[in-house]
Amino acid sequence: MLILDEPTSNLDVKHQVYVTELLRALAEEDDMIVLMISHDLNISAKYAHEVIVMRPPGEIYKVGPPEEVITKETVETVYGIEAEVIVDHGRLISSSVQHSRTVTEDCIFRV
Repeated sequence: MLILDEPTSNLDVKHQVYVTELLRALAEEDDMIVLMISHDLNISAKYAHEVIVMRPPGEIYKVGPPEEVITKETVETVYGIEAEVIVDHGRLISSSVQHSRTVTEDCIFRV
């Protein structure tokens, strides 16, 4: 098991994707479990097989596949902000925070 705490924080998007894809490849090659702690919902949505959403003071709020866990309702409940989540053919594509407070059905989730 490999445990990583925010391995993609402070990286640009290109390197976030590179690091995460490298970790996924290593996990698959070596049949290894990778536990990656992240606040980046977009990375979690794209790469995680299972997501655990927590809220203070360390309470587990929801556990499951990204498309079931990273929802508009979860983001709004846990973070107290309006959000958009895009799902295509049952697969979660992206999630983002709407800074303008304008919420539409098919808007990409951006932080």
